[in-house]
Amino acid sequence: MEFQATLRERSRLAANLHDTLLQTMGGIGFQIGACAREMTALKQDSKPVALLTVARRMLDHSVKELRSSVWALRSHPLQGKALPAALQEFAERACDGQPIAIELRTEGDLTGVPDFVAGNLLLAAQEAVHNALKHAHPSKLTLEVRLAGKLGWIMVAIRDDGVGFVPGAQAGAHQGHFGLSGMRERIERLDGTFKLESAPGRGTSIHLEVPMRTYDESIA
Repeated sequence: MEFQATLRERSRLAANLHDTLLQTMGGIGFQIGACAREMTALKQDSKPVALLTVARRMLDHSVKELRSSVWALRSHPLQGKALPAALQEFAERACDGQPIAIELRTEGDLTGVPDFVAGNLLLAAQEAVHNALKHAHPSKLTLEVRLAGKLGWIMVAIRDDGVGFVPGAQAGAHQGHFGLSGMRERIERLDGTFKLESAPGRGTSIHLEVPMRTYDESIA
């Protein structure tokens, strides 16, 4: 199946990123820290030390984002878990070290959600969480998973209390930003619906709804 081949490729990319780029960045961070400590010990000019400190903080932030991306690329996104648990685990890992509250709400019997549907919903929801943390600066994330109003459909919602924005004014795929367009395309390939609501100062809500039916997995 093409879907399984895609998952294997995601796993391979995650391993390569971990074994090459992450390790290299870790080595660079170590050298920057050692250089700053040496200059401090020698009572060198404080300005270069301050610049090195800023560089180290920027590198640490990049490493954290890359680790989150590597984790998201791991083999099958569900890892044997139900969709709500997998989504909560991802959000907690992504928010680790940040003062962000996470609330998970579930409703209905979600045990019969096909893995293919749940996996694609999780990948789209992960992107929504990533966008919220990167751009919205929220203090709280609310994750909701429930059976939708339409019979045989499932809904996932991701809400934040961050800065919000004017829908349509954000950068798009033609500018190298694929997050929202990628989420929309993934959901629409499943004959689902993607809805975004946001306003400056009022946070952002993303609603994903798809039918729980059998799909040709080559569409993933």
